[in-house]
Amino acid sequence: MSSADALKRTLLAAKTASYSPDGGVGKHFASVLERLGIAGDMKVKLSPVAAGGASPGFVAKGEADIAIALVPAILSTPGVELAGPFPSELAYYVDLSAGVSTSAKEPEAAKSFLKLLTSPEGIAAIKAKGLERVAP
Repeated sequence: MSSADALKRTLLAAKTASYSPDGGVGKHFASVLERLGIAGDMKVKLSPVAAGGASPGFVAKGEADIAIALVPAILSTPGVELAGPFPSELAYYVDLSAGVSTSAKEPEAAKSFLKLLTSPEGIAAIKAKGLERVAP
């Protein structure tokens, strides 16, 4: 998925594409199809999953050729291979942050956990799960 054109070709080559239309990823995917000019062509190929459903599972079961989902969901589904993230100009990012509440019962434990997350080992674990660390 090195470019918008490569993504477009991949989607058009698929017989079926599984995705969850109700979440942020699904809504973003619909806008990507519009931006690529293939929303009409893809309409008959789309296989929406019910809210809370895992679209990569449909690929694992052979019910779809491709799944559109967050990278961690794809990486954690046995029998599914990550084709790649969307190219940066079409990417969808979910920002996660962490902090320690002023009313935390174990603030030192929480601070230690955050220190672990930002350590080289923590960053490696985060990347292994398909997430990206953005510098503060």
